[in-house]
Amino acid sequence: MKIKQKGNVLRIGVLLPSNTSYPIGRAFLKGLKEELVHIATEYAVELIKKFTKDRIEEALVKCFEFEEVDLVVGLISAAEMEEIDRIVAKYQKPVVACHLGEHIPKKLTTLQYVVPLSLDIWKDVYALGYYASQHFGSTAVLCESFYEAGFGFGALFDLGMKAFNPESQLYFRIVPHGRAMEEAAYTDLLADLTVEQVDFVVALFHGQEAALFASAYRHADVSELPLVGLPFFRESSGIGQDQTTDTSAMSAFFSVELLGQSTVTGLYEAFGRLLADRIQGMLHEETEQVEEVENFTSILSCVQWNGQADMETFKFAIATTGVKSLDDLIVEGFENQISTGWSNSYLAN
Repeated sequence: MKIKQKGNVLRIGVLLPSNTSYPIGRAFLKGLKEELVHIATEYAVELIKKFTKDRIEEALVKCFEFEEVDLVVGLISAAEMEEIDRIVAKYQKPVVACHLGEHIPKKLTTLQYVVPLSLDIWKDVYALGYYASQHFGSTAVLCESFYEAGFGFGALFDLGMKAFNPESQLYFRIVPHGRAMEEAAYTDLLADLTVEQVDFVVALFHGQEAALFASAYRHADVSELPLVGLPFFRESSGIGQDQTTDTSAMSAFFSVELLGQSTVTGLYEAFGRLLADRIQGMLHEETEQVEEVENFTSILSCVQWNGQADMETFKFAIATTGVKSLDDLIVEGFENQISTGWSNSYLAN
């Protein structure tokens, strides 16, 4: 959708989460501004604590009616896009909804004014599950927080495992909601796990919870097994970094790589720059060409320990059947799945 700029200055409304585990809103806006520095722009920033339907509508009305912006962008969950499209129909101006792709994907109705910009992490989590099942074994335990359980990561990882081996088994263990900051909760989570029971362990945590899990994991019986997770866990736990968390007992940590960044703030700065590229295309009415492909390639990464952490990145391709894209295959696999619980974007608590 083309941006219809009213004057010489491009006015952009920006919706950002105010309650986050990392300064992702600030990093996102920094990347956006730096990439658009050569364009005359003004920004109207709205900080939102909870992205409810009413709060989103209030912010959009303020941006379009009071601030008179030409478009709105922001870190907006995929779960809200259809509702936002309905709200902004009367303004006939675009909203670029940026998200990681952390929710279970679903087939959307045609969006007239909302332009999704997703990092499609759901594909990478699927690929990670496929890779882990192929290389480590068919039985795993996924440990996660109550918060992470509200997104589609676990279900996507399980679907990836089963795509390689339909008989694979993924068991779930969740830290009780009221015990997230207790060290003993993570020891209890791993206490009865043995290397005879599972082939590898999946960890879905971020922030202090990731550090607590990593500390408990190095003393667990399963610490010699491959550990699989997302980059948010890796950064917070200190894995592959010269920090206080002792990970010498672990064999290897496997993750995905997003936009070539090793930190969460770096990722969101890069995401802001990616958004800027999309905005420049919309100013000139350029549309993205989407080609049907038979292979999906995910960039995975591995940290090995041999006295010293050594990071390695590599590409991993999944061949799909016939002419169907990976998007279609995964979405079909979720036709009867219950939708995930949180409406906010990941890391926007």
